Amino acid sequence: MNLINIFEQTPQEIIIIMANGNPGAITFILKAMEIAKEIDPESAWNFAEDNDFPAYGPLINADRCDIYGTDLYVLWNDICDRSIINSIALLRATQLGILDHNILKDACSRQDYSGKSLINVEDIYKKVCEELPSFDSINRIKK
Repeated sequence: MNLINIFEQTPQEIIIIMANGNPGAITFILKAMEIAKEIDPESAWNFAEDNDFPAYGPLINADRCDIYGTDLYVLWNDICDRSIINSIALLRATQLGILDHNILKDACSRQDYSGKSLINVEDIYKKVCEELPSFDSINRIKK
C-alpha cells in the first residue's frame, strides 16, 4: 500500500504510521532503525553515508508488504523470537525474491503463533546471507 514517504514525512510521522498504535511495534521499529545500517549495509534505503539520516530499509520493506502495527510486532516477537536481525532478514528476503511478501504478510497477520510454521526463519536468513555477503557479517564472523 505504501503509506510512508521518507522524503515527505518526518521520522516521527513514519514511526507513528508504521506502529499504528502498537507499543511493541514501536519498540521493533526503533531497534531496527538503530541497527539496520550495521546489519544490512548494502540496503539503498539505509543511507549509510549520512549518519544523521535514519535507516529506513526495514520500514520500507515492511511498508511494501503492507505489514504495520500488530502485524509488525508479530513478525518481531512471534515469528522471529524478538530477533531484530532475523526480522530485518525476512523483510529483506521479500525484496530479494527469496520470500513471497504475501506469505510473510499472512504469517504476520496470525496472532496465535501459527504464522511461525509458515516460514523457516533460519533457512531464509541463510539465503539472505548468501545473496548479500555483507548482511550481518559482524555476527556471522563471531559464530
